[in-house]
Amino acid sequence: MILYAIFGASTLRFGAMLGSFTFIYKFVLNSLPLLPMDAQLAIAQFFSSRDLSEAFYSKSYGDSPLDSGYELGIPLHKPRSRLERLKAETIAEEPRKKTSLSLTGKFNYSRIHVARWHAFAAGAFAGFSVLFQKGEQRTMVAQQMFVRGLQGSWNAWSPRWGIHVPYGTFVVFGLCCGQIMYSFLLRPDAIPESYNRWILRASMAKPESFPINRSAYRKGTFPIDAMEKLMKRPDNTAYNLSVMQSMVERAKQGDFSNVRITCETIHPWIDSCLYVEVDRFIKVFSWMFPVYGALHFIPMLLFRRKMFMREPLLMLLKSFKGTVRSSTFLSVFVFIFQSLLCIRIQAYQSKWAQQLMSRKFRDALFMSRISWWLSGSMCGLALLVEEKRRRAELTMYVLPRSLESAWSMLRGKGWLPIIPGGESLLCSLGMGMMMSTYQCDPEHLSGLIRRVLYQFIGPN
Repeated sequence: MILYAIFGASTLRFGAMLGSFTFIYKFVLNSLPLLPMDAQLAIAQFFSSRDLSEAFYSKSYGDSPLDSGYELGIPLHKPRSRLERLKAETIAEEPRKKTSLSLTGKFNYSRIHVARWHAFAAGAFAGFSVLFQKGEQRTMVAQQMFVRGLQGSWNAWSPRWGIHVPYGTFVVFGLCCGQIMYSFLLRPDAIPESYNRWILRASMAKPESFPINRSAYRKGTFPIDAMEKLMKRPDNTAYNLSVMQSMVERAKQGDFSNVRITCETIHPWIDSCLYVEVDRFIKVFSWMFPVYGALHFIPMLLFRRKMFMREPLLMLLKSFKGTVRSSTFLSVFVFIFQSLLCIRIQAYQSKWAQQLMSRKFRDALFMSRISWWLSGSMCGLALLVEEKRRRAELTMYVLPRSLESAWSMLRGKGWLPIIPGGESLLCSLGMGMMMSTYQCDPEHLSGLIRRVLYQFIGPN
C-alpha cells in the first residue's frame, strides 16, 4: 500500500500534472516578453507607480529585500526633478489601503514587471496539464481551479469596477446550497454519486426514505419494495409503522390516490416533528466532532509546532473552539433543512390550509420546485456559526458542485451543448484567471492558494 501511494498511477499522474504545469507556465511567461509586439499590449503591469514609490520611500517596508544595504527611509534613487519630488511627497502622505498581503510580500511573490495578459496566457497554456489526470479526478481539478481563478479575479476587479455585494459570501453560499439540496432530493443524477452518498450520510436519514418521497413527489407513486424495506427497521415507532402499512396495503391494490411526501417516512424512528431536529443536531455533531477535531488539530501540529510548544494550552483551546464551531455549523445546516421540511409538510396537510387554500395554491406554496430550492438556500444561514476566515473556503468548496449540478440539469434540458474536452478548457480558463491574479494581484487570492502556488512557481 505504501509503495502504491508513492509509485501508484494516480500519484505519478498528479506529479506529472504539477511538473508540466510549472514548466509550461514559467517557459511561456518568460518567453512572451521576448516577442515583438505593440507597446499598447503591455498593459496592467504588476506594480503601479504608486506601489513602487511606496516601496522606495516608505519606512514601513524596511524589511523588504530591496532595503538590504540601505538606511531606512532613504530612497534607492533620488528624484531627478522637482515635479517627481512633489509626487513622491504626495504619495507618501496618502494612507495606504490595507490588504491581505503587504507590499514586501508582493515583492517576494514577483520581482519583475509582467503584463497581465502574459500571466493569463501562460496560465491558460499550463492549465492543459490537467490532461494527465483522467475521469472524475480531471473534473474535480478543473472545477477547483476554475472557482479559485474566479474568486481571485472577482476580488481583484470588483473594487476597480465599483462593484460591492453586501454579504456576498452568504449570498453565494446560499445559492449553492439551494442548487445542491434541490439536486440531492429531486435530481440526484445531476451530482456525483460520491457526493450523494456523503450528503446522505451527513443527513442522518434512512436511505430508503429518499426514493419513496422522491417518487411520491414526481410521480404520485412510490416503490413498494423500498417502503417494505423501510418498515423492517427495528427503530420505527408504532404510529409511523401503521401509517406506512396502510400506504403499502392501498398501493398493492393499485390505489395510489393522495400519495404525498409524509413526515412518517422521513423520520420513522420519531413521531414528533419538534424533537427530530434536536435528534439530528446531536447525531450530526457527534459524527463530525472527531473529523473536524483532526482537521483543526493536525495542521496546528504540522505548521504551528513552535507556537504549540510555547503555549500548548492556548493552542489546544483554539483547536477545540474551532472544532466545536465547525461541528456546530454542519449540525445547524441539517437542523435548518429538517425544520423547514417538516414545517412545509405539516402546513400543507393542515386543516386550515385545506380550508383557506385551493390544492393548486397549496402545491405552489409548499411543494413547488422553487420551495425546495429556497429551503436549501436558507441552510446557508448556518455559515454564520463558522469562523469568518473559513466562510470563503466553505463557499469555494460548494461552488464547484453547484455549478456542475446546474450545468448538468441545463444540458439535460438541451439548453447547453456538450463541449468535447470541456474539463480541459475549464481548467485552462481557471488557471489563466488564477495565474494573472497571482502574478499581478496576489493579495486577492486566498492565503492557502497563494502559499501553494508559491511552493511551485516561486517568485517570478
